[in-house]
Amino acid sequence: MAQKSVEQIIREISAETDRIWFDEPVEIKRLRNGIMLGGAGSYKQNLGNLVFCNGDMRALTMWITPNMMLKALNDPSFTLDQCKKMFAWINMLNVDFLAYCGFVQMGEFVHDITDSYDEITTKEDFLRILEKWYAYGNRMYFWIHHTFPWAIGAGLPCFTAEDIAQMGELAKDKEMVDQYFARHKDKIKQWKTLR
Repeated sequence: MAQKSVEQIIREISAETDRIWFDEPVEIKRLRNGIMLGGAGSYKQNLGNLVFCNGDMRALTMWITPNMMLKALNDPSFTLDQCKKMFAWINMLNVDFLAYCGFVQMGEFVHDITDSYDEITTKEDFLRILEKWYAYGNRMYFWIHHTFPWAIGAGLPCFTAEDIAQMGELAKDKEMVDQYFARHKDKIKQWKTLR
């Protein structure tokens, strides 16, 4: 496959960002519905995929990676080559995992960027392409965050110290159940044998 130019990569990333701006990306629809083309998912469930894709995408596109890369690109003590290495080190493993989970286009964009390193000769050029990548990635994260089934968290509540103290009080009556079975043990055995 022929290497893409920086301008071509910028156009493709920008077009994809525009395409998904108001329309949920197919990758998100698949993930949300448990359609894992790469086979990701432990124990035939999708929760782990949702959690890991959400976390990895957040770190890559709006939390850790952009912050580090933008600081490095604007710091005179970091060279362009160091910035290129840092971007690859931070992104390659994670986008390959995301591609395994169905986010192939996201992985392709990062591979296209790293493949075009020879053409990127200034920090300004690198910043220009990364701004497009982060705009795209941020929008993808918007979709994954927006469609995440947050309601499942209702089954995993947080407890205050007061809640725990109240639970401790309620659990003190366990002996009542033990006494019941001790009192009726003979009848329970009798009824079991009548089946």
